[in-house]
Amino acid sequence: MLKVENIRKVFWTKSKKINVLEGISFNIRKGECTALIGESGCGKTTLARIILGLITSDGGTISVSKGGDNKSKLRLGVVFQNPWEGMNPRTRIWKSIAEPLTIRRKRSEDKFKTKVFEIAREVGLSHDLIQRFPYELSGGQVQRAVIARAIIDKPELLIMDEPTSALDISTQSQIINLLVNLQTTMSLTCLFISHDISLVRYIAHNVVIMKDGKCIEKGDVADLFLSPKHDYTRELLNAT
Repeated sequence: MLKVENIRKVFWTKSKKINVLEGISFNIRKGECTALIGESGCGKTTLARIILGLITSDGGTISVSKGGDNKSKLRLGVVFQNPWEGMNPRTRIWKSIAEPLTIRRKRSEDKFKTKVFEIAREVGLSHDLIQRFPYELSGGQVQRAVIARAIIDKPELLIMDEPTSALDISTQSQIINLLVNLQTTMSLTCLFISHDISLVRYIAHNVVIMKDGKCIEKGDVADLFLSPKHDYTRELLNAT
């Protein structure tokens, strides 16, 4: 579905060139979750921003295959690390959830209230909660709303960049369980980005291990956990 080939990215400082991404390649198959794992600063978020079209690469290609069409753009949903950054503080939650529909279909949010209420229930938000403003909700509740907004228009690829790391341990578990359930029930195609390899067992089908801007190992989650080939992968697994 999505093919990432030999992606490179360079950042420049006053004194030197920094190779942020060096020849990253992997595939994301339809209906599966692929995880990007690596320590902070390894290039995961930069790669996600390239896929989202927020920044350009300095080499390589990203191609989409949808029913034989390799030129189409994917309909994307995104969940970032900090839930508060994903919501307008002056907009009621239900209106924020409706935004992808109102923007894409050019109709007012009132036309989509029923759909918003349905998707809110799917992510565990009550009718009362989505009438409120973000500052009136907990971090976990706001992240549920961010997830609802990301999936309301049935994205062809859902990108999740450290979606639980800003939350407390108990809430992290709840959000991961929610994402696993949504991935199964909606057959979502996902790119899950994290520094925590222990989460991968629960949510991903495939994993790409990154270190210093390079892909050092990739493959099926079960195979990689059972028989890691790279020392760094073994270090990550031993640390869990």
